[in-house]
Amino acid sequence: MPGLLKHFEDFCARLQLEDGTPLELYPAQKVMLGDYFDGARETLILIPKKNGKTTLLAALGLFHLAVTDDAECVLGAASRDQATILFKQAAGYVRRSDYLKQHFKVQSGYRR
Repeated sequence: MPGLLKHFEDFCARLQLEDGTPLELYPAQKVMLGDYFDGARETLILIPKKNGKTTLLAALGLFHLAVTDDAECVLGAASRDQATILFKQAAGYVRRSDYLKQHFKVQSGYRR
């Protein structure tokens, strides 16, 4: 397993899901992220609803911010509702994780 992918997997184990369990990467998620962590400039992943895309991207965004100096992280969504879900998932990770609370402060999201 490439070094950064293993580092990300260890990072995810520190994140708590809504039910209090740690975020574990599925084997298919590790395969999907392999190219990304090997330096691919773009990655296209097409999977159906309810397969953890938003949960995974929230974790990936936080990981990027945690390990990259002067990081800027932009995550796009097809709708404002989906972007709100992504923000809430990332904010939830921070609120539920003592580790992340040391490094991040959740600010208010988009308001109309």
